[in-house]
Formats: sequence, structure tokens, C-alpha cells
Amino acid sequence: YALAASMIVGGLAIDFSFAKNENIYDEIQKLDKVLIRVDKDYVEDIPADELVDAAIEGMRTALDPHTAFFKKDDYEDLMVHTKAEFGGLGITIAIRENVLTVVSPLPGTPASMMGILAGDRIVKIDGKSTAGITVEEAVKKLRGKPGTQVTIAIEREGIKERFDYTITRAVIHIKSVPYYGM
Repeated sequence: YALAASMIVGGLAIDFSFAKNENIYDEIQKLDKVLIRVDKDYVEDIPADELVDAAIEGMRTALDPHTAFFKKDDYEDLMVHTKAEFGGLGITIAIRENVLTVVSPLPGTPASMMGILAGDRIVKIDGKSTAGITVEEAVKKLRGKPGTQVTIAIEREGIKERFDYTITRAVIHIKSVPYYGM
């Protein structure tokens, strides 16, 4: 776990000073030689980061099923959910009929206060088309430092013209249980 933790927190700054296996350096050299050979002689060019990620995934499969490795973006996303807050607009989005669509605005957030509605189609973010965008790419563009602005172009059912909203990002608090009753 120390290996995984230091890899997660420090990118690939790995501390082997606590290694239990005295031969770990020999094994790392073996892995290094294979990576260099594949990079040099393999039929296709495969980016080094893909090879390293595959090697890490291979190590992970040799461990218990609860061990995980997070890439930087995945780790940041985990931290957003763990902290239960982030800088953003306060909307849940999805791809519906190949269009980035608001599933729901969260009550009390900048998006809901500006009048964003469930079913609104986001066709541009900061002047750039959302055609072909993934939810993950859209989230990266919509989230940001609280106090900064983002402009989204909306198409709404029953309204012919497209209109823009410039929304100031705020800290969005995620409530794990937004409704309850007895």
C-alpha cells in the first residue's frame, strides 16, 4: 500500500526505502529493460505512459481486489466526491441524443438561480461547440475556481432562439442525502 500511496500522491515519485523485498531493485531494472526494449523495437509506437499504466494495472491484479491505482484526473475526481464540494455551476449533465444536456440543476446553486432547467441542451461552452464532447470533457470545462465565469449557450425545447448564460462558478456542496423523511 505504501507503493500505491506514494504513486498516487507523488505521481511516480516512488520511495523504495521501506521495500520488504531486497531484490526489488533488480526487478525494477528488469521492468525498465523491457520498457526500453518495447519502446525501441516494438512494431508500433506505444506511448510510454500507456505501457507504464498497463504495468501498474498488471501489478494491481496480482494484489487483493480492493487495491486501486488512480490516475491524476481520477484521483482529483475522487477527492471532489470525498470532500463533497467543488467549484462549478451546480448542474448534473449527461449526453442525451448525442447532445450535452442538463439532467437537473442543484437547488440553490448558480445554475438554478440563473434559470437553467432540466432538459436544457448545452450547445456551446465559452463559445466552443459541444458537438461530440464527452461528459468528462464537459465537466472539466464547466468546473473551475469559484468566482470565475463560464458562458454556456443553451437551446431549450419550445424556444426557437439559442441564448447565452454567463454564470459565476461557486463552491458546490454535494449533499449525499438531499431528501429524507420519516
